[in-house]
Amino acid sequence: SPQREVMMELYADGMAPMTSRKFYGAPKYVAGGTTFYGKGLMISLSSKDAVSGVSETQYALGGNYLKYASPISAGTEGAQTLFYYSADNVGNAEGTKSNDFTVDLTNPTSSHAVVGISYQETILAPSTMFSLTSEDNLSGVNNTKYSFDEGANKTYSSKIGMGSLADGEHTLYYFAEDNVENIAEKSSFTFYLDRIAPETAHEIVGDQYKGKYLYVSPRTTVQLSATDNKA
Repeated sequence: SPQREVMMELYADGMAPMTSRKFYGAPKYVAGGTTFYGKGLMISLSSKDAVSGVSETQYALGGNYLKYASPISAGTEGAQTLFYYSADNVGNAEGTKSNDFTVDLTNPTSSHAVVGISYQETILAPSTMFSLTSEDNLSGVNNTKYSFDEGANKTYSSKIGMGSLADGEHTLYYFAEDNVENIAEKSSFTFYLDRIAPETAHEIVGDQYKGKYLYVSPRTTVQLSATDNKA
């Protein structure tokens, strides 16, 4: 049979796709070379190929590789690494990319200490102060807030005095926030601030005579008594 020359146009694709990632939906904080995220973290992957087109994107986050189809929820606390890559329709695969990050889902914790004079632990002198201590397991403490009774929250920086409080029962409230916006529930400490000094009285019992002075005999006694509103 006679030979025919057939012309075929080919396009050589030797370029691998390029994949990018986006972290969103959660507070972010960077310290000491570590990137922290809070609650709600999502990760999306986007791939482009200039010639034959993207065939699929694969990723691994704490397990085996999976085919990427929709945004990934990163809801596990602790240090993690995201691995990902894409391949095009003629088998070109890009080199594996990775991102290290840490998810912090735990609220910070706080405690208080009474510094100064107290009686039965909950009756306090006017000079007594409070100190607050806060800790966080991962991203670190951003701030600690406190208030008395129904008052506005204030940022804790040093020991708290009670100069603005009247005699009587009060409650100290306090809580901390970490660097990725995890906020603790309020802790409370109810106490009695005793600002009123004791009242004393005396009574002369026995021989006595009121003249220029009060005259008594060796048999006379003096009885002293004292009362206090609380402590």
